[in-house]
This record gives sequence, structure tokens and C-alpha cells, in this order.
Amino acid sequence: MSIKNPKVSVLMPVYNGEKYLREAIDSILNQTFTDFEFLIIDDGSTDDSRKIISHYTDKRIRLIKNKQNLGLARSLNKVIELSLGLYLARMDADDISLPNRLQLQVSEMEKNANLGVVGSWVEIFGKAKDNNIWKYPESNDEISSQLLLHCCFAHPTVLINKRLINQYNYSYPEIRYGEDYAFWLKMNKNLEYKNVQQVLLKYRITNSSLSRGNKDAYSESIRNIQKEYLKKMKIETSPSELIIHYMLGLSEFKKLMLHETEAWISKLISSDEINNNFYTMDLLKKQWKKSLKWSIIGSPRAMYLFLFSKLHKRFNIPALLRLKYLLNKFLIKKNRELSILGSN
Repeated sequence: MSIKNPKVSVLMPVYNGEKYLREAIDSILNQTFTDFEFLIIDDGSTDDSRKIISHYTDKRIRLIKNKQNLGLARSLNKVIELSLGLYLARMDADDISLPNRLQLQVSEMEKNANLGVVGSWVEIFGKAKDNNIWKYPESNDEISSQLLLHCCFAHPTVLINKRLINQYNYSYPEIRYGEDYAFWLKMNKNLEYKNVQQVLLKYRITNSSLSRGNKDAYSESIRNIQKEYLKKMKIETSPSELIIHYMLGLSEFKKLMLHETEAWISKLISSDEINNNFYTMDLLKKQWKKSLKWSIIGSPRAMYLFLFSKLHKRFNIPALLRLKYLLNKFLIKKNRELSILGSN
């Protein structure tokens, strides 16, 4: 039996998650904030996941059973409809929420009635050699702008305002990859966003991590999501432009051509919606500088393109900055040559 009027509904889909399931469940049950129901949806598991869940006697747990595997997005939409809380907290079956997670996120929600999503930083553990912290932007303006290029939330950290998503009739797009990114883009402009600037969840890297399961399919799905979002901003894209846009979001500049990147960013800033947004323009300026750093080192043609670039003038990037990179490149090369000669 569950509590009748919880403030928070914790939503955790599970599919063959027996290995780390107890750690995930215990991390929610041990929260300092206790006014929640815990909806665990077994998405057609064939291992002992359902058996493990059934052993728990905490009355806040509600087990929902899918007769067949529906996938993450459909399972989340299903469990959202069944939830009773004012806020919806996401959780994955292989992660660990820190004890104060819900308390801090609920506090943020109750400070601002227009706040739709609150996330946090995450600590990466598992297969990684060293524990790393993934940091996400804090303010609504920063997050809304950066969504143009990449996702700005760690999905299992978010707390969502159920009243607001019901008001706008939002739901997860039922796609295989990137459903969370598509969800945030759909809500952008109508809801406010925030990330708590501290680690509230330990994110486990495993062989079955969603974004690593099929990288080609994942990247294609993200590009399609971005294509639709750009289309809403009246920016049409070619397949090659989409790839450049996607790579900019990943900051994989070594794989980008300078003149193609310049042309794409020029096209973006010609949009009235982007041109009138300081945070978006600042974001593109930073990405352009990084792109320059990695693309034109040691390339006379790239230097020529840079010096006559419209973006060079628009973003006021000093040409001396490029010369500095070229000089460093030259000195590094000479030092290596001297080292080889010395060893002989």
C-alpha cells in the first residue's frame, strides 16, 4: 500500500537490472526527504529484478509490471500517468542517489513556481579509471542556450514539475535514443531550468549504458532531434550541416573543417532568434574559438580563411591569437627535431 498524497514520485524503470538494483533502491529509500512514493516499473525483465523488488516491504514502493518490454520512453510515460506526486524524480536502476538529493531539489522547486526541471552534477564511476565529475550549467539562460548544441541535464538526476508538464501536455517522445534531450527541447522556452551546482548522483558507467549501446544509432537520433529543433527556428539543414552541428555540440573540433564550421555558425547567427540571444551568441563565440584552435594550427590556408572570416570580425577574435598557436606549433616541432638529433 502506498502513501496517498506524496510530494514526490520517484520513477525508476528497470530492465534486467538485478546486478546493481539493490544499491539503487536503497539510495532512494535512505533519502533525508521522505515524503515520496517510489514507482518501480519492471519493463519485462527476464532476470531476478522483479524478485528483488518484491522482497522490499517499504510501503512507499509501488511495483508496476509491463507484460512486455516497452522501452524507456513508453515506460516513463506510463508511470507518469500513474504517479501521484507534485514532482517527478527520475532514477536509473544502476545509479546511486546521494542522501540529500531530493531534499535539495524539492527546495529549489518550491522557490520558483515556473521552474520545470532541476538537475545536478554527477560523479562518474564504474568502468572509468578515475572518478570524474560531470558539471552542467546552472542558470535557465545558460541551459536553454546550450540545448541548441547538446543536452544539459544528466537524465537520472532530474526532478520535474508535474503540474507544468501537464499544463502544456508534455510527454517523452517515444524514440529509442535521446528521448530526454528531445523532451527538454520540447519544453524549452515555456519552462525554466536549473542545475544544482553539486554532485547529487553517482552515475555508473557500464557496458550496457544507453548512449554506448549503439553509437551510430544514438548519434543519428540526436541529429534528427536537432534537425527538428532547428527547423522550428526556421533554420533548414543539410546532412553535412547536421553533422557539423552535432560535432560542435561534442566539441570534437579536430574532425571539423574550419571553412565549413564558419559557414554553419554564420548561418546560425543569421537567425533572428539566435542573434537576439546574448547567451546563445556567447556560446557560439566560445565554440568558434575552440574550433579555430584545433582546426588551423599549421595550416596556411586555414589562416587565410580565418583572417578574412566574417566571424573573425563579428566575434572580435584577435589574429594574434592564431599566430600564437602557429608559433607554439612551430616551436614544438623544432624541439622534437632537436631532441631526435641529440639522441643520435
